[in-house]
Amino acid sequence: MNINAILCEGAAEEAIMEILLNNSLIEIEADEYLLEDGPIKVRSAEEFCERYLGTDFEGKVDVYRILDSRSEKFNFKTRRSANIYEEKLNVHNIITAPEIEILIIICEDKYEKFLKAGLKPSDFCKIYLKFRRVKTYDFIMNYFSDFNTLLHAIKLYHQKKKKKQNTENTLYDLLKPQYK
Repeated sequence: MNINAILCEGAAEEAIMEILLNNSLIEIEADEYLLEDGPIKVRSAEEFCERYLGTDFEGKVDVYRILDSRSEKFNFKTRRSANIYEEKLNVHNIITAPEIEILIIICEDKYEKFLKAGLKPSDFCKIYLKFRRVKTYDFIMNYFSDFNTLLHAIKLYHQKKKKKQNTENTLYDLLKPQYK
């Protein structure tokens, strides 16, 4: 049995992952064994394992961490926990840096202006786009209510990042081949 877990850094990431899952746009299928049937808001390796891996699973668990930090590690506090759980996990970091809000900036056709502004994406959205609650779950769900808008933004952002020869995994890498 294939076991997956999607760990989201915040509400915006959780909303994005729910849209992608609900529309079967990514390689992780909701009908496969997905812990909690969707995104989980846990960041700590210890907390995740204690809460969700108390049951003995056959095989490994693929953990997809959706976060904007390149430096945040999925570390265990104790050596005992590391010994028990590390061999059961395949951890995949999906980096949304600079922030998930960059997808909105791209949709609004303001990417070049954003690059010149020298602001964090969330601040740019508040100042220039007048989107005050851009990091909230409800805003993201409403903004990307047409999943094609989200899909288009993910592809465009991938093209822009590709020029920088970036090797980290992004939301684009989770998409099914037919959506790339």
